[in-house]
Amino acid sequence: MLYLALTESGLSSSVSRGENRGRRLAHEHVVRSLIGPLSLSAGGLQIERDLALGSNWNKSRLGVVAFIQSTRDGRVVQALGVQQCAAS
Repeated sequence: MLYLALTESGLSSSVSRGENRGRRLAHEHVVRSLIGPLSLSAGGLQIERDLALGSNWNKSRLGVVAFIQSTRDGRVVQALGVQQCAAS
């Protein structure tokens, strides 16, 4: 099965409780939208999808990750990431 994830990097959060209280944590490759599972066939696959972007998302920090997961045992057998995708 194929999955596509729209990610955003360069995010951060302030921690108000626990052992990291008072710290600002950096977050990379945060999944903003997940598409899948999509079935794969020997003939190939073409996907065209419009995604609504959140008003607080930084378009210059968006990327796409595609990964294929085995239906037999759930292992990820292939993954590919593209940083800085074109968002309009």
